[in-house]
Amino acid sequence: MEASMVDTVSRSLSRKKTGRKKSFFISGYAVTVRGYTRNAQVTVIADNRQQAIICAVAKLNQEGLTHFKALKVLEITTPLFSIPR
Repeated sequence: MEASMVDTVSRSLSRKKTGRKKSFFISGYAVTVRGYTRNAQVTVIADNRQQAIICAVAKLNQEGLTHFKALKVLEITTPLFSIPR
């Protein structure tokens, strides 16, 4: 029974996606130190959409912007290969 359980776990792990990082472009609004609302746009590299928003908040906090509200999260895709012309 234990050997079959190990096989099941290893098969389920092999089906999971590899931890390939993706680029995300996130735009929204943040609050400045003086309390003004400002448009904010950030490009980050993360594993998924949720983690991209968290990275964007951290990046904007370093710049002094707080209370970030993401309005649009776009995944930036690049072609796997370029076609010569």
